[in-house]
Amino acid sequence: MPYNSGVMVLMVPIERFAVEARTRLAGEPAYLTRTAARTQATVGSEQILIQAESEEAMGAVRARLESEGLQVEEGRWVVDQEANELDRHRPIHLAAIGYRSSDGSPGVWVEAYHHAPIVGEVVDRFYDEMCREGHAGQVTQEEFERIVSPTVVVIGPEALQEFAAETG
Repeated sequence: MPYNSGVMVLMVPIERFAVEARTRLAGEPAYLTRTAARTQATVGSEQILIQAESEEAMGAVRARLESEGLQVEEGRWVVDQEANELDRHRPIHLAAIGYRSSDGSPGVWVEAYHHAPIVGEVVDRFYDEMCREGHAGQVTQEEFERIVSPTVVVIGPEALQEFAAETG
């Protein structure tokens, strides 16, 4: 069944995005997201969606659009048809914990999130998983943390893209 959202989509080069946004949707914030190797910029209303893509990192596109007078937020305008596909393209935050295992050797635990987790949330999930899998023994979370001495790192989508760009 064909889909007709009633929203017109204007796709422009990134160099024209700010001009079109100011002309057609003055005062509306632009939204940025990173998908694959491209940064996507969108600004929209119920009648029109303006979209542009760039190979530049999200931070560079943000700086460009802000210098051209746009308010920039993280996110993405989509038409209804795309909304079901959005989860596949949501930014990923990676959390890793370096820890000392029960035999004293180093261990690494990795988890991915669709939001920016706080360190306590990451440690809680790590502890819960270790308990479920029988690796934590019969110790409290506080004791577990003292024993394994976790070091938590959270890497956001922009940093992940930059790492990927550096390594090809």
